[in-house]
Amino acid sequence: MAEGYRIETKGKKKGEKIFPTAGTKARIKSLFNLMLDYVPGYKIVDKNYARTFEISNDISKEKEEATRTHIPFTDDEMNILWKNVGKVRYVD
Repeated sequence: MAEGYRIETKGKKKGEKIFPTAGTKARIKSLFNLMLDYVPGYKIVDKNYARTFEISNDISKEKEEATRTHIPFTDDEMNILWKNVGKVRYVD
């Protein structure tokens, strides 16, 4: 995972190496955990090797830094939204 990348096939970056973000690495680790939790019952593997290692602190910090904070609506904005239920699609 540390040195993995994909080659972009479309757009401005076509042909360039695209490295995964910290969030993508965390999701890959999670996917491996779930897959290998499932297979021991089918005698495909005898141990979940994905659970034997942790994501590095650098990746965890990078993921936290990239996380966007939630910005709630103000009371005035909520009132505007509620007044438009039924008038504007998806307001509810």
